[in-house]
Amino acid sequence: MEETTPSTEPDGTEKREVATCPFCQTGVFETDESESCGECRTLYHADCWKENDGCAIYGCTNSAETIKWSDNQIPVSYWGKETKACPSCSQEIVSSALRCKHCGTVFKSAKPTDSDEFGSDRSYEKRKKELKRKATFVFVANAIPILSVLGLLVGGLWTLKNRALIRKLPSINRTLCYLGLTVGVAQILLIAALAFLYTLTNSGN
Repeated sequence: MEETTPSTEPDGTEKREVATCPFCQTGVFETDESESCGECRTLYHADCWKENDGCAIYGCTNSAETIKWSDNQIPVSYWGKETKACPSCSQEIVSSALRCKHCGTVFKSAKPTDSDEFGSDRSYEKRKKELKRKATFVFVANAIPILSVLGLLVGGLWTLKNRALIRKLPSINRTLCYLGLTVGVAQILLIAALAFLYTLTNSGN
């Protein structure tokens, strides 16, 4: 395998690029964790091989199943540009890259994203299980009449604070959260109406 010109890290450490990863189009260095295709012997970053679920070389018998890109996965206005900014470190990388050669961040798609959107996506992935659990709690707390006031107050504040992340939840979890708040409001209004009727009845006596 042909080796390329050595690269130097900011701390002065020299590292040598031994191949170009076909998946992310960035260099594979001797110090990187790598994976080699068992059929064509092409070298990949280990996380790129895992992300692609197989070889990215056309015609290789070990290649991953081909998936058609949707027309709107990459904005049309971005076509024609050779580079994009990494949303993690802001360094320029090739437009088709799924891994930043500067910071090593791996992306789900080649679609360009800004730092705010990227940060929101990473925060969601880290908190997905917690968000699902709390969305269910909001529903349960508001469905129980004795807890509806507290459930609506706490659940409402939590939903308001995390509304951007809640919108990313699967529809069933998102629906449970909003349905719980709706049930909580309905129960409080019903309790208030019953209390009002009870007061009118007693005052008439």
